[in-house]
Amino acid sequence: MQGIHFRIENRANGLVLDVNHSGDIGNMKEGSDTPLFIQPFTGNWGQVWEIHNGQIRNAASGFNLHHGNQSSDEPFACMVRPTDEKHQIWELRYNGAIVSALDGKGLTVSGNDKGSRVDVRPFNVDSPPSDCQWALTPISAQYRIENNANGLALDVNHSG
Repeated sequence: MQGIHFRIENRANGLVLDVNHSGDIGNMKEGSDTPLFIQPFTGNWGQVWEIHNGQIRNAASGFNLHHGNQSSDEPFACMVRPTDEKHQIWELRYNGAIVSALDGKGLTVSGNDKGSRVDVRPFNVDSPPSDCQWALTPISAQYRIENNANGLALDVNHSG
């Protein structure tokens, strides 16, 4: 795999975005909506994220952060889904806001305690409240170093 893995930490409480699924990734069904909560960072698979073309993707499951495309101004739950829909594109703002490119609603939490639900709601993206500010902290990075002239990749020559 190539890229950088992040934890996504809420600045108001220091808790991280976590897929609310107990058990093996294989038990997640294609097409099912799996909600998100905030939890202390443990490094489990539900807390490791990648960013690809504006999509925030759980690194282990490959499911994208999705907000359900609701029209209400009331907070509503975020989830991960295996689809590639337009309302899964997010903008990462300089001030920590993570905002839907579809409707401008931003990522927030329903409370500051562990286990609180991750929601989206409207807010002033130029001055987001602290519970709507997030930090992306790199966990690990993997790169393929390739020669432009011949397309061959750098490799460690070690037997054993």
